[in-house]
Amino acid sequence: MRKRNTKLLWGAVIASPLIVLLLIIVLVPILINLQTFKGKVEQDLSHRIGGTITGGRIEIALLPTPHVLFRDVSFSVGDAAAGTLESFSVYPDCFP
Repeated sequence: MRKRNTKLLWGAVIASPLIVLLLIIVLVPILINLQTFKGKVEQDLSHRIGGTITGGRIEIALLPTPHVLFRDVSFSVGDAAAGTLESFSVYPDCFP
């Protein structure tokens, strides 16, 4: 009986952090409202390309690798270029 309780205890010790990690991976993208950062992101990207960028939605995903997805983006760089993108992703360099 005691051996069985020890195995259950070790199983719980190993499973608990995995369950917490899984919950974090699932809930973080849902709970973070990236639309509040949309104006800042558009302003920063517009400055970097030397033009204007306006976009639709911003989404975040942690799997398979952390990335930010921008959807329905319009851009223009003076008379040199203009267009729309259905979506593009940015993969930050999180891990050395």
